[in-house]
Amino acid sequence: MAIFGLAQFAFWMYLGNFAYSEMRVVQQAEQTVYGEKGAPEEKRKKYSLGGLNLYLGSAAWRYGLITLCFAMGSLILSGVWVYSRRNVHRLVLRRGGQKCTVIPFGFFGRPYRFTVPLTKMTCLHTRDTVRSNLPIKVKGRWFFYLLDKNGKFYNAKLFDFTAGMRRVIDKS
Repeated sequence: MAIFGLAQFAFWMYLGNFAYSEMRVVQQAEQTVYGEKGAPEEKRKKYSLGGLNLYLGSAAWRYGLITLCFAMGSLILSGVWVYSRRNVHRLVLRRGGQKCTVIPFGFFGRPYRFTVPLTKMTCLHTRDTVRSNLPIKVKGRWFFYLLDKNGKFYNAKLFDFTAGMRRVIDKS
């Protein structure tokens, strides 16, 4: 996933750089050929989109395309980063049964970890009712973590009665 995100980011940054360096504002070229007023109206290339006349040689289109390219690259990279951070690599019940360590995937597959009390996490569905992923909500985290249902559960019954339980978490 990380390689895909970085490749998309590089592609969109290259496309934005290409648009910046190669697209010319037609108005400047017209002024050198036709004088200070530019090209006459009948010589200008205008495109129509649903009755709206578009002049694609203007600077607004150039800078709009550059902004769109940079925004797309950043959006894809941040989406891949968030998606990889919310998928759980491993869930470990700690000794004593009161705390659980959540180990999500990190960027480039490097997992990071944090430990929370079981009272601060809830599993919204049981393993039997979902098709692919179990959403797990941890208090203080702004998104749900996804645990693959088809993964390996070493002790499924223990999971169901500890981390897999639905709890009411207070908002405070």
